[in-house]
Amino acid sequence: MVEEGNLTNATSVKWDVVPFFKHDLAVTTVFVCAYAAVCLLCLAGNVTVCCLVAQNRKLHTVTNFFILNLAVADLMIAVFCMPITLVNNIVTVWVFGDVVCKLTPFIQGLSVGASVFTLVAIATDRYVAIVRAPNGRIRERQAVVIIVVVWVLAALIVAPHAVVMETIPHPYAQGDACQEAWPAQSYRMAYTVVLFLLLFVAPLLAVAFMYTKSQA
Repeated sequence: MVEEGNLTNATSVKWDVVPFFKHDLAVTTVFVCAYAAVCLLCLAGNVTVCCLVAQNRKLHTVTNFFILNLAVADLMIAVFCMPITLVNNIVTVWVFGDVVCKLTPFIQGLSVGASVFTLVAIATDRYVAIVRAPNGRIRERQAVVIIVVVWVLAALIVAPHAVVMETIPHPYAQGDACQEAWPAQSYRMAYTVVLFLLLFVAPLLAVAFMYTKSQA
């Protein structure tokens, strides 16, 4: 059994051994350049889409509203999540505090969920327009309601992930770590299955069904 004093010394040794940065200068530079390039391209492309749709009334169609929604979801990742993920990939400890520890996975999941459900909405619009023509188009007001429902549904699905995220003392470095703290492993497994079904299987089946029917 390790005495308290020895445990403290061992922990101190671990802190001395584990560096603040995970990689050397060359690898860190590659990370920074790659993330910066992707982030700038994402910002440029999605901001352009948002400006075009917002400024040109001829582009105010249901399909373009859904595309605008996809652009907004991508911008959330580029503005908030990518810089934090970059720092988390190059330093050993979590440096952003408990609030950001919860917000980062929530916003990531929210963006993914909104994107997936928006793709389902686009497939639904196509399905309704073709199968129920000529009076089957989704109206603009209906599209706005669908977009609101998309974000609310995505938020409800990923909210548990934000709840279980917390900062704890890092076991091998002097600082904090951001990680999931589920009451039991079974809860984590069940939530993973639910996410897989709601964000992958169900949308995939729905889109496949509607596009197949639209082509028939």
